[in-house]
Amino acid sequence: LVWPKHHEQSPAVRNFRIHLLNALR
Repeated sequence: LVWPKHHEQSPAVRNFRIHLLNALR
């Protein structure tokens, strides 16, 4: 997945990415 760099600084987006990674586990 590719995320805009300005979204990289958003804690909400970081948590969303972590949630996706955990869901794939």
